Amino acid sequence: MVNVTGQDQRFGDIAVNLGLMNQEKLDRALVVQKMIISRTKVHMPIGKVLKEMGAITQEQIEAVLNIQKAQNSGSAQNDPSDLPEYAPNGDGTVQGICLILSKDRLSATLCPSEEAPSGLSLEAVKRFLADRKVIFGLVEDDVLSQYLMQDPLPQEPFVVAQGIPPEPGRPSEVIYHFDTDPMRIGTLTADGTMDWRNRGEIPHVAVGDLLVEKTPGDPGAPGTGICGGQIAPPRIREPQIKCGKGTERSEDGRRIVAKINGTPKLGSDGKVTVFGMLPIEGDIGVETGHINFDGYIEASGGVTSGYSVKGRGLRIAGIQDADIQVDEDLNCLGGIYGSTINVGGNLKAGHIHNCTIKVLGDLVVKKEIYDSTIETNGRCLIGEGKIIASRIDAKKGVHAKTVGSVASSPCSLTVGIDRKYQKDMALYEEELGELKRQKKDVGQSGPDIRERLESVVKQLGILTQEQDNFMVQKRQFEQQLCGEGPAPVEDDEERLMLEEMIRELVEKNESMEAQIADLMKKEDQFEKQLSGFEKSLVTLDEHIEKTKENISLLDTTLKVDPGIPVVKISGTIYAKTHITARHKEMFLDENMHNVRIAESLSELAGHKYQIKISSLR
Repeated sequence: MVNVTGQDQRFGDIAVNLGLMNQEKLDRALVVQKMIISRTKVHMPIGKVLKEMGAITQEQIEAVLNIQKAQNSGSAQNDPSDLPEYAPNGDGTVQGICLILSKDRLSATLCPSEEAPSGLSLEAVKRFLADRKVIFGLVEDDVLSQYLMQDPLPQEPFVVAQGIPPEPGRPSEVIYHFDTDPMRIGTLTADGTMDWRNRGEIPHVAVGDLLVEKTPGDPGAPGTGICGGQIAPPRIREPQIKCGKGTERSEDGRRIVAKINGTPKLGSDGKVTVFGMLPIEGDIGVETGHINFDGYIEASGGVTSGYSVKGRGLRIAGIQDADIQVDEDLNCLGGIYGSTINVGGNLKAGHIHNCTIKVLGDLVVKKEIYDSTIETNGRCLIGEGKIIASRIDAKKGVHAKTVGSVASSPCSLTVGIDRKYQKDMALYEEELGELKRQKKDVGQSGPDIRERLESVVKQLGILTQEQDNFMVQKRQFEQQLCGEGPAPVEDDEERLMLEEMIRELVEKNESMEAQIADLMKKEDQFEKQLSGFEKSLVTLDEHIEKTKENISLLDTTLKVDPGIPVVKISGTIYAKTHITARHKEMFLDENMHNVRIAESLSELAGHKYQIKISSLR
């Protein structure tokens, strides 16, 4: 199986090499694609992402795909960066003939000017070619002579030398020995119904099972240029295989095998992981207690009242009054009653009663949704069933047979609004506000610390100057006691007086030393605080920029993957049903049958949004 992530990367590399965009735009698009996959569990080709971002046109997409197809089939002779282009070499002319070398140095062409005379010397032209290092693949002398003898020389370019192009290689192929798209909810047919029998199975592997292997590629063969040098074949981008938890790589690095029994998974980053499967015979309840397992859980029974389940994925017979949180898909063969459900992938169930449910992917229900509050960032699909007395919020629309009934409370359907985007954006904006507040607090504290530091430095300068003066006086008195200097001691009274003055200077110096030590300690503390403030400002600025980037990526993702404000009813939608789209809302005044209700931008209404009701065909 071909690595889809690798196909997207090759598409981007070709587009960048062709000059259709820069690497920065490609990297941004890959980040947006990854966010779409993590938020919707749907892979959007990188070409479509770039087109939605306005970075590339449909014609350019088709051109890149043609090159990519040729590379995959091994028919392409050049890397996109080496596509042949003819350019003059600037070496001048010989008697009215200009030599043009191709960019790939695989051909040399003589181009005569209008003034080029006939009867040019073969030897002169060959010397001209040799001087310019054109020595390989030259045409035969008689062919070149016949060309030079024409009168006048033809104006069409004449290929005088032709090199041997390199043979392109073939990259290794990555083969996956497990289903990389498990836990499918089912197959949606053309008429909007679900084929429940075609839903796929969870793959299982045992210790030592081969998961991935990389088959050897072909490095290709070098060619020879017209200057005699070797031309390397186009560079081959080797696909990478990545090990995750529960797997190990072979010694030659070309295979990945399972280290544990469990379920293999190919992540959006290309990493292969094996999650341990937790099999449970019977119900999750008294005998098992609460279940918290970092892997897939499969029980032959149901989840009984009062118990909770946390895991990566869950396959269960039924759920009754439980709290369920799974990171990926939840497949409930029967019904879900009175439960709180949070699903990071798709959810499939037979019927749902009295529940509060949040789903990141699609919600697929076979029979009915009754008295429940449901939020999904994908589609709400209940093509052959009904929705009664419920609030449904589905970013990508609602498909049902019946909505409401004669006796029940009206339903509320909200479509086209990305609630996850709203929540994520609110969190980012709150985070940005908090970071700016912290930066302001740090910025206000910094000047105060700096001012106190300057005061300490000033006091240190004064004390140090006074200490120097004391030491000068002390040395002078000591010199007098020793009979040195301009005024030596003459009697005992004067000696006693000098000794007393020296003792006072020593005491003052000791006191001053203590003050200086205290000030130096404060100076060190203030400098550390100031340095900490400066580092905090740098860190806060980095966090602020990162949060702004996340906000920008979130906005881009919403533009690339917008909601679908549509409700499709193949049976009856009852009066008083409340429908809310991104810009408009409405209450139905009467029962309607086989209708499509969608918000659109109307040119007739002055480019304003309106909710239009049409027949479902």
